Amino acid sequence: MELLGELHLEVMVEYVRQMMKRKLKLKGKKQEEAAEFMCQDSRRICSMFANTGSNERWLSEILPRLSEILRLQDPGSLKLEIVALARIYPDLSEQHVVAVLTLKSNLSSSDVCGIKDCLRDNRETQDDQSSPSFFSKVIVKKNIF
Repeated sequence: MELLGELHLEVMVEYVRQMMKRKLKLKGKKQEEAAEFMCQDSRRICSMFANTGSNERWLSEILPRLSEILRLQDPGSLKLEIVALARIYPDLSEQHVVAVLTLKSNLSSSDVCGIKDCLRDNRETQDDQSSPSFFSKVIVKKNIF
């Protein structure tokens, strides 16, 4: 069962890595459709692994949380969502945030800078080993927005 959990983690890491690697910009309704598609994929992937014995239930939350970032339009709401994501996954880096925000066409460079500043200002130092490590496994290239 442990091997199945590792495979489940690797599938989710690869999904997120591929998503963050995209060079396209989603506009309007396409952001909503992509967000819904990610939620559906999450349900399918996680239910398949759960049905075969994976105990990595925490992985089912990652894609829905990222899809919410795609869905949101207001920079203030995005700041709150990203700070919340960083509190759950302390290994979330600015590069990860920029990679996700790059998919959104409605953000200016100043919006992205404001979101990154907010993330820096609200990042909590955590020594807690109970926090799940996920994003450190997702390698992304440094993007300049």
